[in-house]
Amino acid sequence: MLNSVSNMASITIRRAVRIAETLAGPPEGWHLEQREPSTSAIVVRCAEPPVVFAEPIAVAMLGAWATYQRTLGREIIIDPTLQSPSAFRSGLLSALAGRTTGGAANSRFFRLVTEQEAQDKLPDYVEAMLKSAPEAEQIALYCLSDLIQNVFDHARTNGAGAFCAIAFDKRTSRVRLAVADCGQGIPATIKPHYEGDLDNQNSLLLALEPELSGNSARDGVNRGVGLYFVRRLALAASGGFCAVTEELSARASAHSPSDFVPRIVALPHRWQGTAVAVTFKAIGAEYSGPMQAIKDEIEGRGPRYADIRFFKKSANAPDWQRVKIDSDNGKFAMDRGRATALAQDQILPLLRLGAKVELDFTGVAKATQAFCHALIVPLLRSGGANVLGRLQFVGCSPRTRSPICFAVNYASTTDDA
Repeated sequence: MLNSVSNMASITIRRAVRIAETLAGPPEGWHLEQREPSTSAIVVRCAEPPVVFAEPIAVAMLGAWATYQRTLGREIIIDPTLQSPSAFRSGLLSALAGRTTGGAANSRFFRLVTEQEAQDKLPDYVEAMLKSAPEAEQIALYCLSDLIQNVFDHARTNGAGAFCAIAFDKRTSRVRLAVADCGQGIPATIKPHYEGDLDNQNSLLLALEPELSGNSARDGVNRGVGLYFVRRLALAASGGFCAVTEELSARASAHSPSDFVPRIVALPHRWQGTAVAVTFKAIGAEYSGPMQAIKDEIEGRGPRYADIRFFKKSANAPDWQRVKIDSDNGKFAMDRGRATALAQDQILPLLRLGAKVELDFTGVAKATQAFCHALIVPLLRSGGANVLGRLQFVGCSPRTRSPICFAVNYASTTDDA
């Protein structure tokens, strides 16, 4: 078939289409290569047949990609090397062929074009997939609903909608799900609503913060907690989270406390649009408690909230050592490395001497979760006796108080060892 069609670009999919071992990365083993932009047909083939496994994020992304290529007038030709039982059961062939549904009992692909269609069909899709693990339905439905709504609210897909895939592995009791689009991407959504010269990496970091989406910045109606809430739910359920946009991937995993805060990783290829993957434990878990705890974090409540000392202005008391926290990107404090240096080089030495320290955030509109985590967790872990009683926070905006509370609660209830 390849020889019979001239002037074609090609995509090669390796034997296994999957996510990295941490379940927090872009699909490995597939490579998009269009040698000539004007090519009217693209062949999808398997380099090492047959495909034996297709991760949901790969299925969703390839479905979005194939649909986008068709809108440009390009034909997608599926080479026989890709037509394996595993590719069929995962929904991969349906996604590439442009169908709206596909897959088998434990793995399903579906495309939702309108918000009403999402409301009508999504509960049935989730119930059919997880009927043997009903306790997982709530978290799967919440995550998918929120991610799909993000596509309708922000992606600007010109009617293409959201491309979704979900798989349930009974052997490991894990649910994997993904939503992808070929719209405008996260940076294009975030940048117009904030002052300062935001690059793609900082735009992605802001998108993962509560109350910082494009909608919340614009009109205050949508609180902008979607990606944050989905990520936190996945981690609370011993899972992982990945968001792919432009040339970047944000990864977080419950496997290690050091991976709890998202890490940004550069990708070798640009993805037009956004793809998000989530994995979590399906059986033997109870999610109402974690969901309420995450809501408390967003609202600035938690087990140690009452012990955190917030003040509007500095009292300039002689027995308090003042450390000024400045923004590093417009009005935002975002640089995780700078926060770590502040903690290690300036604040911890004072606390270890028994001093009382005032952290002055005046003028900072928002300190991100990653910044506050890197700044505060080391202080509470290594600052000595009654360390929280020797810290006070000054001039914190509401958007800074929330990640401070979360960092305090995290340091108080987890152990990196």
